[in-house]
Amino acid sequence: MEPTTSIPGAIQTDAAINPGNSGGPLLNSRGEVIGVNTAIEAPTEWSGNVGLGFAVPINTAKEILPTLMAGQTVQRPYLGVYLEDVDQWYARVLGLSTAEGAVVAQVVPGSAAEEAGLRSPQYDRANRLLGADVIVAVDGEKVTSADDLVKRIQQRKVGDVIELTVIRDGQELKLKATLGVRPTDQ
Repeated sequence: MEPTTSIPGAIQTDAAINPGNSGGPLLNSRGEVIGVNTAIEAPTEWSGNVGLGFAVPINTAKEILPTLMAGQTVQRPYLGVYLEDVDQWYARVLGLSTAEGAVVAQVVPGSAAEEAGLRSPQYDRANRLLGADVIVAVDGEKVTSADDLVKRIQQRKVGDVIELTVIRDGQELKLKATLGVRPTDQ
């Protein structure tokens, strides 16, 4: 998997955003700035807008503005996992009592997640899922979805130590992770 970035609360838009014009304002019908145009869905690196764009919510942009105005680099906390929502299928296959939490789809080598002991899913020779880590809480606060986990991590700072409650093979584990710097921020 190629590294990706998740934007908590991203605004999906059909406004024309083409390569090179990210950073412009996204306006609502009253002319108010509600976001900063950031990314597009494009089939290839060189293709233009296919009608699907994404913007950082303006409140998120406002949070980092003082750091940028001071000439500093914004560093966001990073766990180092690719995530999926726990759906009914995962709940059934993994023997979970509820379809809530975040399935660890892949652990990034050398990341805080790997150092904490999180594991990528295990499959048999027929590519059937045998087991996967499911994150169900951060610092004792329930995690309901992959987006929920991303939001909770984004509320922390680089270097913070968090406690992850993980279900692995039907057992609850507590793992400590020291959040790193998101690679795109280095």
